[in-house]
Amino acid sequence: MRTVAVMIAAALVTGTAASPAAAATPFDGKWIADISAGNGPTCNYTSTLTFIVADGALQGQNQNPGNKRPVQGHVDTDGTVNFTVGTSPGTGKFTTDHFDITWFNGHCDRHALGNRMPDAGQQAALAGERKEHQAAYADLVRRAQAGETIDTARLRAEYVYDENWDFYGNKVNGRLTEADAAAKGGDCAGALEKTDEILKTDFTNIRAHEIRSDCLADSDRARARIESGIAHALDDSLMASGDGDGEKTAYVVSTMNDELHVLAGRKIQVKARQTEVRGSDGHYYDEIQGISIHSGFGAYGETVTRASVKTVYFNVDSFVKGRESRGGDRGRHHPMISRVNMRFSASLLPALSLLAMPMPALAGPFDGKWFADIPAQNRCNAVSSMELVVADSQIMGKIRNPANVVSVSGKVDDTGNAIFVVTRPG
Repeated sequence: MRTVAVMIAAALVTGTAASPAAAATPFDGKWIADISAGNGPTCNYTSTLTFIVADGALQGQNQNPGNKRPVQGHVDTDGTVNFTVGTSPGTGKFTTDHFDITWFNGHCDRHALGNRMPDAGQQAALAGERKEHQAAYADLVRRAQAGETIDTARLRAEYVYDENWDFYGNKVNGRLTEADAAAKGGDCAGALEKTDEILKTDFTNIRAHEIRSDCLADSDRARARIESGIAHALDDSLMASGDGDGEKTAYVVSTMNDELHVLAGRKIQVKARQTEVRGSDGHYYDEIQGISIHSGFGAYGETVTRASVKTVYFNVDSFVKGRESRGGDRGRHHPMISRVNMRFSASLLPALSLLAMPMPALAGPFDGKWFADIPAQNRCNAVSSMELVVADSQIMGKIRNPANVVSVSGKVDDTGNAIFVVTRPG
């Protein structure tokens, strides 16, 4: 099982380091890692970790939006590293060109997979390549707006190099909600204004093109057809990129909105997410565990709704490429721990058989005992049971498998969003 990690924007620490060729240890030099935003209110931010290793001594900083934390430690000759971020201890491993470290900052697990900082020549080459990709993206946007048929798979691939690239939708999701509401309320002028802003940031946003097509249907049919064509082409190329059943057939995405679009189309409700897992083939994937809802007819013609557990794979190599083009690389995985994102609600799907047994005099709205039966799925061909106690919003419990028992710990906020850690023995 793997750690859901964190992602960040790149920044450099000042100072100099000996080149690897002249270094006293194989790991001396400048290093960098991006750390993504975690879930929950206390870790919902991005960071950049930069440091220098000289004679095995490690020194640098972790740049958060509101502060900087000093990083200090030591790298042994075999690559083992022990360090502190502020006062939080951590451990990890270095190889010649990469490092993999983990620490707990008092609120959440932080995990970074980084590599050597590009030198001046490498940075110049990356900047030149990025400009070429940006020009290609701008040309594809221009041609699509003119009504030409374009390669929308390539449009997505080029978008990650754009200055406005917005993987998580932080810049567009609020405006998209407003545009949807305006269109449904008959305010197409307002909806068109909002979607114009959205597409300047993310021209690959399918829903924005759909809203524009609907709003222009009466006033500008030619433009409406163009917008509809773009939306359909984006949808077709996304759904044709894979089937999501495994790493080799993962859907290829450039934003989280792409992922949500696929899940909505397949009627899958998200229950857990592992982000940017390094696959067996070296590529990066988001693994989404959810509930697939299917409606049909029974043996006597009655309507039957069935729910089943489903794992969907998304190839997020584009995310890595977009970050690398900005001068940094990041990723994350951990062999023994999985941090899982969940959501508690008053009633969950019966397929999970999740029941709440309230406990008196507890502070949080979800405090109490919780149980879940976990059906066998894919390679995990064994039925398991989860037993949790939520007390003052803190999660404690265990998962019983046929072969072992693993511990569970975490926290659930007042809206029902939860993060917990499942730790395997060994």
